[in-house]
Amino acid sequence: MNLIFKNLTKEILKNKVFLILMFIVVIATSFLFYFVQFSIDANREFLKSLSSLTQNQQDYMNALRSNAGLGFLFLPIMTSATALLFVMFYFRFFS
Repeated sequence: MNLIFKNLTKEILKNKVFLILMFIVVIATSFLFYFVQFSIDANREFLKSLSSLTQNQQDYMNALRSNAGLGFLFLPIMTSATALLFVMFYFRFFS
């Protein structure tokens, strides 16, 4: 059993570039979604607390909603790309 783990570790470390690429894509997927959401939340809460909105503030609220929608659309797309990258790596690794 020790020999299997030693051989697998050696093979995985041989592909350092792919591991680094996969790590960067996973981090980017999470970071970009949460960056969009956290940058929108405070501004949206501030605008919701106002009793009436000017035309510029209404336009800004619509832009915040659009960005939130884009963030939620971007998450499954990046997750799919990340999953494809993992599948390609492990298919290549095990073949």
